[in-house]
Amino acid sequence: HDECHPINDYGKAKLEMERSVAGRANVTCLRIGNVPGADMLFRSVRKGPVALDQWRDKAGPKRSMIGLREFGRMVAALFKLPERPKILNFAQPGLVSMESLLIAADADWHWQDAPETAVKELALDLTLLTSLIDVPVGDPATMVAEGRACGAIA
Repeated sequence: HDECHPINDYGKAKLEMERSVAGRANVTCLRIGNVPGADMLFRSVRKGPVALDQWRDKAGPKRSMIGLREFGRMVAALFKLPERPKILNFAQPGLVSMESLLIAADADWHWQDAPETAVKELALDLTLLTSLIDVPVGDPATMVAEGRACGAIA
């Protein structure tokens, strides 16, 4: 796995947690992609219109993501493995655009100019994960449907 260089306190705390359990047996730290319905995007949807960052090339933010039901299925698949890695990136392959999720959810949203500090793309390397278990490519409509079925997305 790649060396981590957290850019905020949240990331630093997560890395410290990983280090605190590094020597323990039967522990796998999952570095989880965004989970629609359990993320800031849909927390913002519940509060009202969402202002989504857009860059000069007209692109919006894209992230490694994983649907709620797929998350559970993949955790169950990991438990069936005879051995698991100590650290594992955990998401569905393919970057998912945030606007595609908002469109699939029929959310109230609009574009805003992306600030200098905004992160355009955040991709997890899923090579190890996909060598261990079958993982379908992330689909925005399916992810929104999974979030709705679990009650996490209205």
